[in-house]
Amino acid sequence: MTVTDEGSTATDEVVYAPGGEPAYGPGIDPERLAVCLDVLRELDEIEVDHPDAVAVRRATSHIYRTVKQRRRQERRAAKTAHDKTVTEATATGSAQRIDDETEGILPSSRTGEGQIAGILQ
Repeated sequence: MTVTDEGSTATDEVVYAPGGEPAYGPGIDPERLAVCLDVLRELDEIEVDHPDAVAVRRATSHIYRTVKQRRRQERRAAKTAHDKTVTEATATGSAQRIDDETEGILPSSRTGEGQIAGILQ
């Protein structure tokens, strides 16, 4: 078990995917996870406007929003990397185009004549 600077604990166990590669890093201590889930179950028993219920809703909504933003950024980064690769495979989008033109070399691409370099996402 590992204790972080914030005082939280996490297990050092790593979950493995079918291919033997680590699927996830260290997780939450099972005892602490059980306590968290018990607290979430207790929310059904208290009033909706109770300060504790409001605090838990705010905390969980913050976590949900953070995960949503992180996934959106990862998708956007993957699309941007793909589009950059496709653009650089064209004659006019090549990163070396400026150097080629200053040396008097006409634009050319790595793809064959009449073929497409790829599809932008």
